[in-house]
Amino acid sequence: MSRRSRLSLRTERKTRKTIILTSLGILIIVILLVKFGTNILVGFSVFLAGNANSLPSGSKNLNSNYITPPTLNPLPLATNSAQIVIAGKAEKQEKIILYINDNILDNTVADNNGIFSFSQTLTQGESRIKV
Repeated sequence: MSRRSRLSLRTERKTRKTIILTSLGILIIVILLVKFGTNILVGFSVFLAGNANSLPSGSKNLNSNYITPPTLNPLPLATNSAQIVIAGKAEKQEKIILYINDNILDNTVADNNGIFSFSQTLTQGESRIKV
Protein backbone atom coordinates (compact mmCIF):
# COMPACT_ATOMS: atom_id res chain seq x y z
CA MET A 1 0.00 0.00 0.00
CA SER A 2 1.48 3.30 -1.04
CA ARG A 3 1.22 6.31 1.13
CA ARG A 4 0.73 9.77 -0.14
CA SER A 5 2.75 12.62 1.13
CA ARG A 6 1.16 15.50 2.97
CA LEU A 7 2.10 17.81 0.11
CA SER A 8 0.21 15.72 -2.46
CA LEU A 9 -2.85 15.46 -0.16
CA ARG A 10 -2.78 19.21 0.40
CA THR A 11 -2.48 19.88 -3.34
CA GLU A 12 -5.34 17.48 -4.03
CA ARG A 13 -7.60 19.22 -1.47
CA LYS A 14 -6.69 22.62 -2.90
CA THR A 15 -7.44 21.44 -6.44
CA ARG A 16 -10.77 19.93 -5.35
CA LYS A 17 -11.71 23.21 -3.60
CA THR A 18 -10.82 25.21 -6.72
CA ILE A 19 -12.92 22.93 -8.93
CA ILE A 20 -15.92 23.20 -6.56
CA LEU A 21 -15.69 27.01 -6.34
CA THR A 22 -15.28 27.35 -10.11
CA SER A 23 -18.29 25.09 -10.75
CA LEU A 24 -20.35 27.07 -8.24
CA GLY A 25 -19.35 30.36 -9.91
CA ILE A 26 -20.29 29.07 -13.36
CA LEU A 27 -23.63 27.82 -12.01
CA ILE A 28 -24.40 31.23 -10.48
CA ILE A 29 -23.54 33.00 -13.76
CA VAL A 30 -25.77 30.63 -15.75
CA ILE A 31 -28.67 31.17 -13.31
CA LEU A 32 -28.24 34.96 -13.53
CA LEU A 33 -28.15 34.86 -17.33
CA VAL A 34 -31.30 32.77 -17.47
CA LYS A 35 -33.11 35.01 -14.97
CA PHE A 36 -32.01 38.42 -16.24
CA GLY A 37 -31.04 37.50 -19.81
CA THR A 38 -30.17 40.21 -22.23
CA ASN A 39 -30.42 43.04 -19.66
CA ILE A 40 -27.23 41.83 -17.98
CA LEU A 41 -25.47 41.29 -21.30
CA VAL A 42 -26.38 44.76 -22.56
CA GLY A 43 -25.41 46.40 -19.28
CA PHE A 44 -22.14 44.51 -19.18
CA SER A 45 -21.31 45.44 -22.77
CA VAL A 46 -22.03 49.12 -22.04
CA PHE A 47 -19.80 48.84 -18.97
CA LEU A 48 -17.01 47.32 -21.04
CA ALA A 49 -17.44 49.90 -23.81
CA GLY A 50 -17.05 52.75 -21.33
CA ASN A 51 -19.38 55.53 -20.42
CA ALA A 52 -22.92 55.36 -21.84
CA ASN A 53 -22.64 59.10 -22.60
CA SER A 54 -20.06 58.30 -25.25
CA LEU A 55 -22.82 57.14 -27.62
CA PRO A 56 -23.19 59.18 -30.82
CA SER A 57 -25.46 62.16 -30.22
CA GLY A 58 -27.97 61.05 -32.85
CA SER A 59 -28.63 57.72 -31.15
CA LYS A 60 -29.47 59.11 -27.69
CA ASN A 61 -32.99 60.28 -28.53
CA LEU A 62 -33.70 57.74 -31.23
CA ASN A 63 -36.91 56.47 -29.64
CA SER A 64 -38.31 59.92 -28.85
CA ASN A 65 -37.96 61.02 -32.50
CA TYR A 66 -39.44 57.88 -34.04
CA ILE A 67 -42.66 58.44 -35.97
CA THR A 68 -44.69 55.37 -36.81
CA PRO A 69 -45.58 55.07 -40.47
CA PRO A 70 -49.22 55.54 -41.44
CA THR A 71 -51.36 52.45 -42.04
CA LEU A 72 -54.01 52.11 -44.72
CA ASN A 73 -57.40 50.56 -44.23
CA PRO A 74 -57.86 47.47 -46.43
CA LEU A 75 -58.39 48.41 -50.08
CA PRO A 76 -60.40 46.40 -52.59
CA LEU A 77 -58.38 44.20 -54.94
CA ALA A 78 -60.59 45.27 -57.82
CA THR A 79 -63.23 47.92 -58.37
CA ASN A 80 -65.72 48.66 -61.12
CA SER A 81 -65.64 52.37 -60.28
CA ALA A 82 -62.79 54.74 -61.00
CA GLN A 83 -63.55 56.65 -57.80
CA ILE A 84 -61.97 55.22 -54.59
CA VAL A 85 -61.65 56.40 -50.99
CA ILE A 86 -58.23 55.73 -49.46
CA ALA A 87 -58.27 56.03 -45.67
CA GLY A 88 -56.12 55.05 -42.75
CA LYS A 89 -54.57 55.96 -39.43
CA ALA A 90 -51.38 57.82 -38.49
CA GLU A 91 -49.96 59.97 -35.70
CA LYS A 92 -52.21 62.93 -34.91
CA GLN A 93 -51.48 66.02 -37.02
CA GLU A 94 -48.99 64.04 -39.14
CA LYS A 95 -48.62 65.11 -42.80
CA ILE A 96 -49.64 62.25 -45.11
CA ILE A 97 -48.52 62.15 -48.75
CA LEU A 98 -50.42 59.90 -51.19
CA TYR A 99 -48.45 58.07 -53.90
CA ILE A 100 -50.15 56.18 -56.70
CA ASN A 101 -47.75 54.30 -59.01
CA ASP A 102 -44.84 56.20 -57.39
CA ASN A 103 -46.31 59.60 -58.31
CA ILE A 104 -47.28 62.11 -55.62
CA LEU A 105 -50.96 62.86 -56.16
CA ASP A 106 -52.17 64.48 -52.94
CA ASN A 107 -51.36 65.27 -49.33
CA THR A 108 -53.31 65.92 -46.17
CA VAL A 109 -52.85 66.19 -42.41
CA ALA A 110 -54.28 63.55 -40.08
CA ASP A 111 -56.90 64.82 -37.63
CA ASN A 112 -56.56 64.81 -33.82
CA ASN A 113 -57.55 61.13 -33.77
CA GLY A 114 -54.94 60.28 -36.42
CA ILE A 115 -57.55 59.53 -39.13
CA PHE A 116 -56.94 60.60 -42.72
CA SER A 117 -58.64 59.98 -46.07
CA PHE A 118 -58.24 60.75 -49.75
CA SER A 119 -60.81 60.55 -52.54
CA GLN A 120 -59.09 59.69 -55.82
CA THR A 121 -59.97 58.73 -59.36
CA LEU A 122 -57.96 55.74 -60.57
CA THR A 123 -56.93 55.02 -64.13
CA GLN A 124 -57.58 51.65 -65.74
CA GLY A 125 -55.08 48.96 -64.87
CA GLU A 126 -53.09 48.17 -61.75
CA SER A 127 -52.47 50.93 -59.21
CA ARG A 128 -49.82 50.75 -56.48
CA ILE A 129 -51.00 52.92 -53.59
CA LYS A 130 -48.61 54.11 -50.85
CA VAL A 131 -48.71 56.81 -48.18
